[in-house]
Parts: sequence; structure tokens; C-alpha cells
Amino acid sequence: MEFSHNQKVHSVTKQSPFYLIMGYKLKDIPLAFENTNTPTAEQRLKTLKEARNEASAAHEHTRQRMAEQSTQGFTPFEKDQKVWLNGRNLKIGYKS
Repeated sequence: MEFSHNQKVHSVTKQSPFYLIMGYKLKDIPLAFENTNTPTAEQRLKTLKEARNEASAAHEHTRQRMAEQSTQGFTPFEKDQKVWLNGRNLKIGYKS
């Protein structure tokens, strides 16, 4: 996840965070050899590339959903309005 985040081009700077820090762009999957005769290695590289593409797509989908949610208006509560509160994660200690 960190790799795909650092390779993503930012809308403001038009550069990836990795490029801004290091000054060059990395390949998605750096290879010592471009092609191998071993089908297992080729399949593994294909699987890795598909997984990274899926992670990148999921990251983009989440980014878009967060952007949509931030544009929706917030309706503040009114005085004396009843609301449902969930205190499951509150650590309140009662001493008797």
C-alpha cells in the first residue's frame, strides 16, 4: 500500500511523493531480467502486477468516495434534539 501511495501522482504538484524526494521514478516491479523461461516466475510477476493494480484501483475508489462525502453538507444537531449515542468504545470507569 505504501508503494502505491508514494508512486501516485498528486493533483497539485503533478509529481509523486517518491519522485519529489528521490528525483526519479521507480518501476512497479523492478526486474533483474525482463523475461524468464520459467513459467512459475512469469506467473508470479503477473500475479503481483495484478494485485498492485487492484490495490491502486481500490485506493482511487476510496479517494473518490471520501471526496464525495466531503462535499455533502453537514446538518448540525439542534438544541433538545434526541440523538442515538453508542458508548461501546468509551472507557468510562465508575467508582462507587
